[in-house]
Amino acid sequence: MSMLLPFFFENLPVRGRLIRLSTLNAHVPSLRGAPPATAQALSELLALAALLLHEGENENNISLQIQHQQSGALLFARISTKGEMKAYANEAAGSETTPWADGTALFAVTLEPEKAGDPIQSILPLDNPSPAACLRRYFTESVQIPTQLIAARGEDTAAILMLQALPGLDESGDDWHRLNLMLQTATAEEMLPDSEINLTATDLIKRLFAEDDLRVEPEQALTFSAHNPRTAMLTALASLPAEDIRHLLESGPIEMEDKTTGGRETFTEADLQHLLQEGHS
Repeated sequence: MSMLLPFFFENLPVRGRLIRLSTLNAHVPSLRGAPPATAQALSELLALAALLLHEGENENNISLQIQHQQSGALLFARISTKGEMKAYANEAAGSETTPWADGTALFAVTLEPEKAGDPIQSILPLDNPSPAACLRRYFTESVQIPTQLIAARGEDTAAILMLQALPGLDESGDDWHRLNLMLQTATAEEMLPDSEINLTATDLIKRLFAEDDLRVEPEQALTFSAHNPRTAMLTALASLPAEDIRHLLESGPIEMEDKTTGGRETFTEADLQHLLQEGHS
C-alpha cells in the first residue's frame, strides 16, 4: 500500500515524514521500459510530490516538474489534495542519453490551491540529477526550513524519508547532527515497502530514532489517479477544426491514450457527431 506517515519528536522541535509507494509500474506507464536513470528520477519525483501533501496552512494540489528546454525532455508528477497521484515522462526524457541530467534543466514546484487563490511556483536549476537534492534546496532556500532527506527505489517501489528542523532548534547543535547521522543509516531495504525485511513504517521510524521520544501520526493512504480521461480527450478534440476531425476519422475510429495513467479511449464518428456539425471550428 502507498502511504504517508508523519511523525514528530516530542523532545525536540523536529518533524519528519516517510513516503512509501507501491505497484509503480502498474500505474505509471512511463516507467515501463524506461532507462534506469529516468525511472529513478520519475519514481523519486512522484514520492517527493507526495511528501509535500498537506504541507503548510492551505490545501494544495502539488506538481513537480523537470524540464530540459533544449531537448524538450519533460518529467512530471502530481498529487491532489485527496492523495491521488500520477506521473509522466515524455519520449525525450526516456532517451538513453537522459538529456535532462546535463545540469541545464529546470526543477519546478507548483502549489495549486484547492479553493480560491493563484498557483505558487518556485523554479530552481536542476544542478543535481537527483530530484531529492533539488527539493531539499527548495525547502532550504524558498521555504527556509532546514531539511534532510534520503530516497530509495526498488523495481516497483519508492520511498522518501525526511527530517525538518522547526523554529527553536540549533541547526549547528549536536541534536540536529545526531538525527541526520541516524537518518543516513536507513537502508533501502528498510525504507521500501514489500522488501525482504518487511518493516512496518512505524517500526522503521522507532528503530532509527530509538533514543528519542516520538509521536507517530496515523498513516495516510495514497492512491493512483483513477479518473476517466475521456472528458479531457473530448475537450482536446473539440479544439480542432471539424475538417481536421473528419480527416482523422478517415482511417477509422480515433484512439487516444492518457500518458499518465495508460488509459485508452476510442472515439467513433457517432461519438464526435456534435463536433462535426457545421458551425464548429
